Order: sequence, then C-alpha cells, then structure tokens
Amino acid sequence: MNRSKTTWLLLIALYIGTLFGSYHIQSARFAEVSELLAAKESVTLEFEIRSEPRQYLARFASDTESSQFSTNVRITKIDNFELSAPATILFTADNFEFFRGQTLTAKAELIKEIKDNRSCCLIKAVDEPKLVKPANWAFEFAQTIRAGLQESLAGRTPTGGALVPGLVLGDTSGQSSSLETAMRGSGLAHLTAASGGNVTIVLGLFIAVFSIFGLSNRGLVLVAALALAGYVLAVGFDASVMRAATMGSITLLAFVSKRTITTGWILITAVYLLTVFNPWLWRNWGFLLSVSATAGLIWFAPKIMQIIKWRKPFDLLGGLVAATMAATWVTAPLLALMTQSVPVVSIIANLIAAPLVAITTILGLLAALISLINPILATPLSYLAALPAELIGQVALRTSNLPGAQLELATPLGITMFVIAIVSVIGLLTTSRYKRATFFVVFGLVLSFPLLVIGFRQIDGWPAKNTFLIACDVEQGTAVLLLLNRNSALLFDTGGDPQLINQCLGRAGISEVSGVFISHFHADHAGGFAGVITGRKVKNVYVSPNPNPMAQSVQVNALAKTNGINIQVVTAPFTVTYGEYTISTLWPKSGEVPTNENDSSLILLISKPSPFGGQPIEFLFTGDIEPTGQEQLMRIAAPGVDVALVPHHGSRFQDPRFAKWTGARLGIISVGENTFGHPADDTISNWQQAGARVVRTDLNGDVAIVIEENGLKPTTR
Repeated sequence: MNRSKTTWLLLIALYIGTLFGSYHIQSARFAEVSELLAAKESVTLEFEIRSEPRQYLARFASDTESSQFSTNVRITKIDNFELSAPATILFTADNFEFFRGQTLTAKAELIKEIKDNRSCCLIKAVDEPKLVKPANWAFEFAQTIRAGLQESLAGRTPTGGALVPGLVLGDTSGQSSSLETAMRGSGLAHLTAASGGNVTIVLGLFIAVFSIFGLSNRGLVLVAALALAGYVLAVGFDASVMRAATMGSITLLAFVSKRTITTGWILITAVYLLTVFNPWLWRNWGFLLSVSATAGLIWFAPKIMQIIKWRKPFDLLGGLVAATMAATWVTAPLLALMTQSVPVVSIIANLIAAPLVAITTILGLLAALISLINPILATPLSYLAALPAELIGQVALRTSNLPGAQLELATPLGITMFVIAIVSVIGLLTTSRYKRATFFVVFGLVLSFPLLVIGFRQIDGWPAKNTFLIACDVEQGTAVLLLLNRNSALLFDTGGDPQLINQCLGRAGISEVSGVFISHFHADHAGGFAGVITGRKVKNVYVSPNPNPMAQSVQVNALAKTNGINIQVVTAPFTVTYGEYTISTLWPKSGEVPTNENDSSLILLISKPSPFGGQPIEFLFTGDIEPTGQEQLMRIAAPGVDVALVPHHGSRFQDPRFAKWTGARLGIISVGENTFGHPADDTISNWQQAGARVVRTDLNGDVAIVIEENGLKPTTR
C-alpha cells in the first residue's frame, strides 16, 4: 500500500472515531435532559427560539384536529436547573407571533426522546408561552429584514410575491400549499431553501459594490465576512445554509492566508467540521441533498461539460445543462429513498428557471437591504424581483402537472432498480468510451419523458374505458374521482396530502376538475386541496355547511378565492348535473346541521346512465358519517345503490344495519396506515355479510370501478 492510500485511510479512521466520540458525548448529555423532563408530569421550561415556527394541522384522534406550531429551541432552564440543550417543541395555538432569538417560558411535558438532527427530544407546551427576554440586536436585525421584504411585496401576485422571500431569504411562510406542492413536484423546491447559490450571489454582490470604493483585498474580505454573517442570521440555521456558509467562510480564510485550496477540499472540510459538531446531520435529508448536489457540481459537471463540448455562443447554455444534469442525477437516488418518487421534469424546469433565479435573487436582496431604511422605498425593486419570480412559479405550476412529472417508485425493488440505473448512467458518463452517446440518449429521454408517458398510457390502459370512478390511494384519507372525459373529472374529497392527490390526478391524466365536493373539513378529507389546483383548472367547489375545524376551512376558502374558484355551501336537497352525472345531496338538511363534524359530512348520491342500457349506475358517497348520521340517512333516503364508500375509513363506529340498507355490491374503503384501527374487522365482515365485495386502497392502491356489460368490475393499477 502506498503512502497516499495509507494517509487517506488514517484520515478516514480519525474522522470516524471523532464522529462517534462526538455522538456519544452529546447523546449522554441529551439523555440527562430527557431524564429531567421525564421526572415530572410537566416542568417549567425556559427556551430560546432557534428556527421559524412551522404551522400544521395535527390529528389527536380519528375525529379531533388542532392547529399546531413546531419550532426548534435551545432549552436554557428546566424548573430551576440551568443548562443548554437543543429540542423541538410543539405549541397548540391559532397564532404564534414569536420569532427567532426570543426567550420564552412555558409549562411543558416530554413527548419522546428523539436524538434526531441534534434535537434531544420532542416536547409539548401545555400552556400559553410567555416572553421573558427579547431577541438581541442580531436577531432583531434578521426579523426586521425579513418583515421589511415582506412588507415591500404587499400587493404583488400570490405566486411571484410569495416566491421572492423564499428565493432571497429562504422564507416560505407566504407560499400557498398549492405553490409549495408545485415547487416540489417540479424539482424547484431547492430554490427556496437558501444555500450555495444564494451565498455566492451575496458575497459576489457585496464584493462588487465595495470594490468600487477602492477597498483593499483584506477590506473586501472583511465586508464579505460581515455580509455572510448577516445573511446567515437573516436566513436561519438550516443544514443547507450552514453547509454553504461554512464553505464560504473557508474560502475567505484561504484568501486571507494566501493559500490555494480546491473547491473539492473546501466541501470536504466543511462536511468534516459540521458533522463532527453535529453528527446527526448524516440523518438530515436536506444536508445530504445539499452536499450531494454540491459534489455533483464540483466533480461531475466538468465531465459533462467535456462530453458536450458546445462552442460559443452556446457554451454558457452547455454549462447550465451540465450543472443542472449533474446536480439532478447525483441527488436522484437520495430523492428516491426519501420520497419514493423523483420529479422527472426537474431538469426541464430548472433549465427554464435558472436564468430567472439570479435576477430575482439580486433584485430581491437589494430590496431587502433598502427595506431596512423604509419598506416603501424598496417597493420598486420588489416589484421588479416579483416579475421573474412569477415566471418561476408558473414554470413550477405547469411542469409539475405534465404527464409523468413524477416517476413513482412505490416498492423497494423499484427504488433499487432506479438507483442502479442512475449509478450505471453516472458510471458510463465518467468511464465509458461511449460517454457522448450515453449523454445525449439520456438527455433526450428526460426531455421527451412526458410524451413517452402519454404513449404509455394508451398501452397501459389506465384508466380503462367505461371507468365509473377511481378511489385514489391517498394513504389515510379519502379522495374519489368520477371521470367526465379523458382529461376532466369530478372529485369527492381531496385526501390530506396535496402531493398524493396531485399524483393520483396525474396518473388518471386529469388536467381539469369541474367540481370538487368536500364532505367536511377534517384534514384527511380537505387537506389535499392545494394539490388539486396545482397546475389544473378547477371550476367549482362544494362544501359542508359545518365550517369546523376553522383552520382547514379558512385555508380552503382562501385558496379558492386566490385562484378565482367559485365556492358554494350546499345542503339537501341541492342537486347539480355534470355531463352524464347527477349529484344529489342527501344530507345534511338545511337547519339540521349537526355540530359533530363527522355527522355533518356531505352525503351525496351520484348516478350515471349505464353505457349498456338498463338501470343507471349509482354511487353513495358517505364522508365520515357515524351511527347517528347513518340512522338519519336511513330515515330520509331510499336504499339501493351499486357502489358505496364505507363510512369513516371503515372505522368501528357503524350502524350494523347501514351496509345492508345501501344494497351496494361493492364497498370501497379509502384508508392508509394509521393508529385508529381503521378499517375494523367487524365493519369489513358486516359489509361482506350484506353482500358487498370490499376493496381497500391500502391493499390495492388506486381502485377503478369499471362498468361492464355484466356488471361492475374493480380493477387496480
């Protein structure tokens, strides 16, 4: 073994030893904190907020929801015991008006020890937090610059105006759920996670401006260092930001010390320093994606450039293609493991968006700085920054809705085969003598993938001719499609995950949703609405008269209003016709709306003439009605349908007479992995004994009910 290999092995061994040493030391400290928290039912905590709070709807039981905020904090005191330890804390509240750097106190209880991403545990506040110490001047500056940029963007379009803070400062708080879904689905979400590109622009901008004043090299380095520190404060301490900032700091140090260091060594040094300090970064997807994308740009993009060999004036375009494809291919295996899907349109979307990103970031950064003086003065620049940002948003909305925008890898075998394929392509591009041919074949396949998917659909036959409905696999939630034609449909509930319903609509080739019927506002029935309107035309929305939970109904109404969609509250006997479908509202009646959200679900009877003549085909959509609602329905409606949605995901809360009353030959249970016991064995048996064949989305995936001459046939994808 030569000396070089020996040195490398020793360095790797030293790193691994240091990493494990750091992990065990910090784990022991975290365990002590968890013991202090677990010693009593609740403790009085004092803590400093370290990240921007994130809001979401939490489900505590099958029919109970609450608006919650989560944020990373640094615990400074447990009762009277002073310490310093990172944690994640949950707050149940409609609003959370605190920000990074402020110190709060609250009664809290330990939920669980997690030791993940350098957070010792998950804690839940059991009372209202109170401010005990304001943020210092540095965090006040960060909050001022974020708020100033937001204020200067008032009145801008919901897409462009919301994207500018994300592209400049990583602030996604103003983005709608539909925009977030589109950014993820198109592979552009990384643009709103401030990282290497932003740091490069910040350093370049400040050095360019201050070099005009004749500052020495050391003076410029000092200015760049201050700008970098200020930018990190304004953006926050996410893993990708810290990776980029550390690399920037190492570069500045090398410049001051007049040492030559390659970009590859800068990345290696940054990873070493960050992971020794925080070993849990190796379990952080954001950090892994950031590092792998940077590695792709450093080591893989130059090889692609050599393969392309585009001459002037196309060399800049060649560089853009090389950088985009290198970062995309290197991160693709991680995305496959993380999300079980890969945004195939990512390369197309990033190539279109790349020139717009730099313009938006520079203009937005200048606007943010001017807003420190007065946000009104920053308005012209903010307006200009929002124009290219609007185009980026439209790219995301359009490309995320292209056929085959997402390559779904639902099984371990699929993920494994995909990873092997990507590694093989990278190997061919770096070692094979057929590099050029390999590159252009793969590049051509990526660009033409949507067309290939359209062709595959004709062969695949999904959805089949005479499909009556499709029960979407949206995990623990409900979403049912009724097809009006090849490209448009009606949708009954949206599931809870915007990305999952977006994918189901994409699999069915739906580009227009004429009507969305939301049975009630629990998150697993209405939370996916943003994914429905992502890159699609939605005409009308019909909702339950019970607006609770308010947080979800407010979100649906706001999204509908923002996108110019008509929204209507309906009660029995409201009836509407779409094509061959007639949708009749059976429940609730006007003036008889239950306060219980489940029992106030819209109950709809959908009928359509059979293409083979005879009696129309009927489907009973039941939402989450429980025994009380089922009893009311049996009193006021005539029995006898062909297909029924088994109420409440097949929960045990059923009237034993209801299944037989429906007369359904097919019972659909829309359900996913859950802790509520859905579906109950007794419920399945009850429906089977009533003569229904039961199909489940958790076992079968998307389920289509096809009308055949001799009856209805369930098919799966």
